[in-house]
Amino acid sequence: MASSRLALATASLALVLTFAPVAMAQTASDRETARSLMDEAFARREKGDHRGALERFEAADALMHVPTTGLEAARERIALGMLIEARELLSTVARYPPKPGEPAPFGEARMHAQKLDDELGARVPQLRIVLRGADGGGPITVTVDGADVPAATLIAPRKVNPGSHTVVARAAGRERREQITLRERETKEVLLDLAVGTSPAQAPPSAAPAATPATARDPSDKAPENEPPSDPSSAPRILLWSGVAVAGVGALVGTVTGVMSLSAVSSAKSGCTDGKLCPPPTYADIDRARSLGNVSTAAFVLAGGGVALAVVGYLLGRGAPRTPETALTPYLGPGSAGVRGSF
Repeated sequence: MASSRLALATASLALVLTFAPVAMAQTASDRETARSLMDEAFARREKGDHRGALERFEAADALMHVPTTGLEAARERIALGMLIEARELLSTVARYPPKPGEPAPFGEARMHAQKLDDELGARVPQLRIVLRGADGGGPITVTVDGADVPAATLIAPRKVNPGSHTVVARAAGRERREQITLRERETKEVLLDLAVGTSPAQAPPSAAPAATPATARDPSDKAPENEPPSDPSSAPRILLWSGVAVAGVGALVGTVTGVMSLSAVSSAKSGCTDGKLCPPPTYADIDRARSLGNVSTAAFVLAGGGVALAVVGYLLGRGAPRTPETALTPYLGPGSAGVRGSF
């Protein structure tokens, strides 16, 4: 079947080209080259190479400019999904004016071209482009696959070929880009909201605000709500005062429990013989003295940790702006702990 169609098409073309010289005034070289191109084009079509077939059909049509060569080129454009380009060529073929004495296949090609053009009208996809956020004034640029689209034409859907398309809108330095895919007979809408986001390529470089020295700040300026004022020296002060408090409590507890432990030891010794042989009645005092001693030791260790914490806070605070609260020196003595300084 395929071979018979190829033979019939080749025979028809040979007939057309035989009668064409008088009507179209092509040279013998043009006609011979066109025959060769058409033979190659039909062969490639049979193999499924529509791109190669299209190139040869268009080359033959460029030489002959007859309805039959134009119709075959349009058919290959349809096979490649180039519906817009196919309709343009079919419209041209259908409008070829009849010539006296032209071959009958020319008239048939015109009719086929017109019928095919009408059928394609319903198969061409439509893309409706909607713009938002472009009311700030200035020119608006819209492109589809890199081709400019006049903004005034956006009131109607745009005819496009089936496949994937890139739609871009630009206005006042802002850009929106969308990718959309359409099939035959399909109508889709793409929304380009220029008020949402800006393309990185179009976004102006952001400059960091210049730092304002604290001394240059207007006294009437207020800090933003819910934002505490910056105070780099607050952390060292917290460490210092926390350490002082811990040291004070530890020293106080250690001193009190130490005195109580010594009292219990003294009471236990009074009931012992030679200070070594202690009868059962003294066991309670001995246990109490031991427990209080342990508590006293732990409390003084805690006090030592508090002193260390206070020293760290003091040293860190030396790098911060000096205030009366930070001009302090911690101290620890027998039964007491605290800080010295001026207030």
